[in-house]
Amino acid sequence: MGVISTISSSLDRLLLFHYLGPVEVAIYTVAAGPVEQMKGYLKNIYPLALPKFTQQTPEQLQKTIHRKAAVFSLFILGIVSVYILAAPFLYQLFFHAYADSVRYSQLYALSILPSAAILYYTALQSQMAVKKLYYYNALGPIVSIVCQLALIPTFGITGAIIAKIVARSSNLVVAAFLTGKPKSA
Repeated sequence: MGVISTISSSLDRLLLFHYLGPVEVAIYTVAAGPVEQMKGYLKNIYPLALPKFTQQTPEQLQKTIHRKAAVFSLFILGIVSVYILAAPFLYQLFFHAYADSVRYSQLYALSILPSAAILYYTALQSQMAVKKLYYYNALGPIVSIVCQLALIPTFGITGAIIAKIVARSSNLVVAAFLTGKPKSA
């Protein structure tokens, strides 16, 4: 299921190197690093939610998942807001050589907002909705690849970040849609 995702996760750096060079790849990597670390911590929700979701029927999940995702999204919004405010100070303290990365990192932080998709993904996993999981695991990376190919040559680092935000937002929309539909395989 994850082949296309693996390709899309590395494409941004390859395209940035091709169109802009190694300095911009370094700026992008330093900008993305702290944000990706925060996102990694949010993935810990999966092993916590999976046992609880498996105990619920699909109908029960459909009734409660949107509220849970909304609450989780508010929590994420708080984290992102604090990071955006703190980023200039953190970069001055830890990454002063990469001061150019601050504004990119602040923009990149917005890509965490759609992380509530992990709850929907966990719900699909708990109900063993294999066909829906294949859709989810294919559509998001395809959107990511298309956005990267369209935006990076024109907008550079900003295009790569916007592509990441659009792709993750599409993951959230697709996951919410698939979770809201009755199981079809």
